[in-house]
Amino acid sequence: MDRVRAPETVLADIAAITTLERGRLCPMRRPGGRQHYNLQFWHEGKNRCEYIRMDDLPAVQEAVENWERYEALTEEFAKALEKRTRQARKAAQEDRQKGGSANRRCSRPSES
Repeated sequence: MDRVRAPETVLADIAAITTLERGRLCPMRRPGGRQHYNLQFWHEGKNRCEYIRMDDLPAVQEAVENWERYEALTEEFAKALEKRTRQARKAAQEDRQKGGSANRRCSRPSES
């Protein structure tokens, strides 16, 4: 059984993410065997590529990983909220079937 966390807990995890970078880090080879990285991403409908300096590599790697985590957390949030919505709808439906307050008519005093 999958344990679903509360949506508020997932939102707190999302809020804790401080850097994001969409895209993918791609290792490239330079002449002489030296390695460098490019960040590939989509921008305004086009595939873009940006050179990443080796000094910036750890920060960009973290930001790309944070984007992947963000996407997973938003999916988890949606599932948690969907589950809560379905449970509320089911509870309301059961309440109506049991003749709960949603199904009762208010009696008004007759006007004379």
